[in-house]
Amino acid sequence: MVALTQREVEIARLVAGGHSDGAIATMLSISIRSVESTLRSVYAKCCVSNRTELAQLILSRTDGRRSRQEDLQR
Repeated sequence: MVALTQREVEIARLVAGGHSDGAIATMLSISIRSVESTLRSVYAKCCVSNRTELAQLILSRTDGRRSRQEDLQR
C-alpha cells in the first residue's frame, strides 16, 4: 500500500466511522466531488474497491483504536 496524504487519511477515517460523502464534505468544508475524488485515490492506493473494504482495512490496521496516519501508511 502506498502512503496516504493527511487529507486522504482524514477522509478514510471518516468513512470508517460510517459517515456519508455528503456528511464528510460538510464536516471538512469541501465539495462532495472532492470527497469522491479523494476516495477514488484512497481506494486505488489501498487496493480496495469500496468503502466497506476500506473500513475493514482501517479497522484491521488499528485493532479498533482510532487510527494514526502512520498506521495507515504501513
